Amino acid sequence: YSETITYGGVFGQVEYSNDKFSTFFQGAVSNQSHQRFDYYDYQDQYQDSKKVNNVGFNVKGGAAYNFNEQHVVYGNAGYYSRQPYHDNIYLNFTNQVNPLTENEKVLGLEAGYTFKSKIFTASLNAYRTTWEDRVVTTSTVQATNGTIGTTPVLAGDVIFTENQGVKQVHSGLELDFVFKPTSNIDIKGFASMGNWEYADKAISTKRDENLNPLLVTETDLDGGKVGDAAQTTWGLGAKYEFIKNFSIDADWRNYDNLYANVAAKDNLELPSYDLVDAGISYKMLVGKDKQNSINFRFNMNNIFDEVYLSELTSNIKTDAFISGNSGPTYQSAGRVYKGIADGNQGYFGLGRTWNFTLRYNF
Repeated sequence: YSETITYGGVFGQVEYSNDKFSTFFQGAVSNQSHQRFDYYDYQDQYQDSKKVNNVGFNVKGGAAYNFNEQHVVYGNAGYYSRQPYHDNIYLNFTNQVNPLTENEKVLGLEAGYTFKSKIFTASLNAYRTTWEDRVVTTSTVQATNGTIGTTPVLAGDVIFTENQGVKQVHSGLELDFVFKPTSNIDIKGFASMGNWEYADKAISTKRDENLNPLLVTETDLDGGKVGDAAQTTWGLGAKYEFIKNFSIDADWRNYDNLYANVAAKDNLELPSYDLVDAGISYKMLVGKDKQNSINFRFNMNNIFDEVYLSELTSNIKTDAFISGNSGPTYQSAGRVYKGIADGNQGYFGLGRTWNFTLRYNF
């Protein structure tokens, strides 16, 4: 098959600022036209699908107020109506138009405060984002022989799950700072505490490797945790220039409240982990009047070779049966790794790695 997608749109922005106050507003409108041509499953007269036109738009505005050179407060708000992706418009990879397809709707609000001085800078930000009518797709490998709907499936089969009409609500606080007690020392840090959850219900469709529908259900996701990114993170870092143009640096980061990348009401939480990186840099001035430079950089990531789970694409609990509806569970069989059943599918993070870069600036 083939497809044709055409785009068109307009964008505009206005700004105003003075010594104390600044504000802006921007907006955009666009149209997307989709059509699918299937040369395999249809007779000649039915190969061209219905053409689907979707209008999307976004608006955003914000303002900032400077009390003085040190204290600034700001706020932003935006709304985004994003057209659906082409593969979500046509049902089951056919020319049939999906009647449930709607624009994804994103409402974002944020407010913050920034402090600046000669040796210390910090920013505190609060946000809330509501994302409606999302389409979330995941894939897993069937662990055992079984049945989905009325169709038998075998261990090793790839099962695709598509959730339509998904609503997510993200809210949280973010803090970052830089402290420079002397001219050759930089200390930095950040912290992010979020609460990202699903809301309401979604339509879930499971498909086999040939993309045939196996089961369509209405799934209650309300209150389920959103996965694929840690909702709580913090870190500290430092840089020390012990001689002119020669410096060492290190960063320590912690990741917590990380959940499996599945849409589920009772999602699986992964173990928290810490990563430490370090590096050394040298800048050599060259050329006429020393205006150019050659930069040498050696960096080592995860220097303690931490073993950690970075992502899961399944949601198997430790009290689940290993096979079928009876028999030993993962917990009773001792098939558990850091509180996670070993029947889950996912990815470990990278171990210790290093890199060296050479850059010439002119």
